[in-house]
Amino acid sequence: MALKLFGHDTSPYVRRIRILLDELEVPFERDSHGWLDATEEFKAASPIQRLPMLDRGPSAKNQYVYDSKVIAEVVYRDLPRLRGTGTSARTDVQQTLWLAGLEERDVNVFTVLDGGLDAAINGFCIEQAGCPRTQNGYLQRQFDRAQACFVWLDEQYQGGPTLTKGQLAHVDVAIATALDWIAFRQVFDVSAWPSLVAMQQVHQERPSFVATYPYPRC
Repeated sequence: MALKLFGHDTSPYVRRIRILLDELEVPFERDSHGWLDATEEFKAASPIQRLPMLDRGPSAKNQYVYDSKVIAEVVYRDLPRLRGTGTSARTDVQQTLWLAGLEERDVNVFTVLDGGLDAAINGFCIEQAGCPRTQNGYLQRQFDRAQACFVWLDEQYQGGPTLTKGQLAHVDVAIATALDWIAFRQVFDVSAWPSLVAMQQVHQERPSFVATYPYPRC
């Protein structure tokens, strides 16, 4: 049975997994419903009701995987089996989630990214519900936290096209897709993070990025 990925196109967490599977040449099926129109299959399978969710099939020890970072870990771990025979790895794509000797750096970057993106999404959703950030201290702290995270991430890249020279890693994909979401939702002016924008622009014409881009283009 092929992997089945649950999640709507506009979610940056879903999109990063779609790009990962494409770049690693792993076949998969889609359920593109979001949390607002979730299928009964998803609601029955996921206790946390968050997307993405990966269905690995009934023969897997743990059939459902609920978090995008854990999904990535599972995909990289099982990559030889998932990819199958006759498929050669792309030389410009990192074939492991973490690089030996750089795990602490990479995990730190991912932790800061997801902390910032979670805060930005949380703040955006609350503000869209009619609570302006200027009138709510908790909400303002969410935006301040997100801003601090992306400023720190910008400093890590220093104008480079990837975090590790020469290979596109999952963390690069995750940051680039987060920037697309932030720019589209107008949560922040992403031009304040020039190194991240430069990195994102290097990769935006890759087929996997183009095929998964879900927002109207100006």
